Amino acid sequence: MSRYVVTFGVALVLVAAACGGSSTDVNDGSIQSTTTVPADIGTTIVSPADDPTTAESTTTTMRRDTTTTTGVATSGEIKAGAVGRIGDWEIAVVAYEPDGTQSVLDENQFNDPPDEGSQFAIVTLAASYVGQGSSTLFEGVTLKAVGSSAVAYDFDDTCGVIPNELRSFREVFTGGVVVGDQCWAVSGEDATTLIVLADEGFGFSDDRLFLMLPARGSISEPTFSPAPILEAGASGTRGNPLPLGDTTELNGWEVSVLSSTADATDIVLRENQFNDPPTAGRQFFIVDVSATYLGSGSDTAFAGLAFSAVGESSVAYDLEDTCGVIPDEFDAFNEVFSGGTITGNVCWSVRSADVQSLVLILDEGFGFDGERFFLALS
Repeated sequence: MSRYVVTFGVALVLVAAACGGSSTDVNDGSIQSTTTVPADIGTTIVSPADDPTTAESTTTTMRRDTTTTTGVATSGEIKAGAVGRIGDWEIAVVAYEPDGTQSVLDENQFNDPPDEGSQFAIVTLAASYVGQGSSTLFEGVTLKAVGSSAVAYDFDDTCGVIPNELRSFREVFTGGVVVGDQCWAVSGEDATTLIVLADEGFGFSDDRLFLMLPARGSISEPTFSPAPILEAGASGTRGNPLPLGDTTELNGWEVSVLSSTADATDIVLRENQFNDPPTAGRQFFIVDVSATYLGSGSDTAFAGLAFSAVGESSVAYDLEDTCGVIPDEFDAFNEVFSGGTITGNVCWSVRSADVQSLVLILDEGFGFDGERFFLALS
């Protein structure tokens, strides 16, 4: 389970083609797919009106159309809102804000402003994993941008802490969709001619997509290929999780789920006055786990075990989704000697639509490519 120089002449040709092509602010229907994505998968985009001093907030939702399938482009230029495939990922542009400088500066007081003559260009992207098992966008796709200067913008040109950042390290299972923003500090001239380059992996492949950007403030609604039906599989797999209360051994530990609280929002908020409530469409989900160390000497659960969760959205909940200060928290840093047992709660902010299908993911410590089990939560 996975976790984790364009020549001057060629670049000018590509940029010229991008500038000459038309942008679209809606999905033109030429790229369609099937099945359904949970309705709350989306991102909030500030869409400037004709008057740049005013703006309104609009929410777009990534969907899988239930009617038509006509394929996904695998090379060349991809219109805004249309879906292209690169490696094991389908990817599309949702929206573009050529000058998001103020929103970036407002996001974090320690963000530095762009250099004189530059601005923060924000591209909202959606990506669906269509490979086997699971992966992360960081592992599967490298994103850059290029404008009329014909010099690419990459990791060295990021904007700092940005709102709605695309979570490239989040584990995504087959059919899962992640949505978020990428930001580059670009020249004012490049901001009006910008296109996004999507390479497979870390750029070692010759495959590349050129993602066209929509008009400023417009929102596209791409659709993706169908998610596969989840098969039951062997005991302890995602389709056939271990029953609540059953124990399993992993990495020298015996682990079980004792109980779960599907809507623990009030419990968490009462625990600490500084805890923030979950965002709209989400709730706090608490899982009470037990872990007994069976190895020799001593160990910590932090070193030996890793917990996460996944539901029907097929996007995992991890450390970025924790709930704040929770009661009886599982102390993964306690040193435990052979035969010792620790119990306690872990908690995630999860989509309410995922609650009924949520299962616990149990990995070896740090989530590297070792053995894993899925445990039922109800």
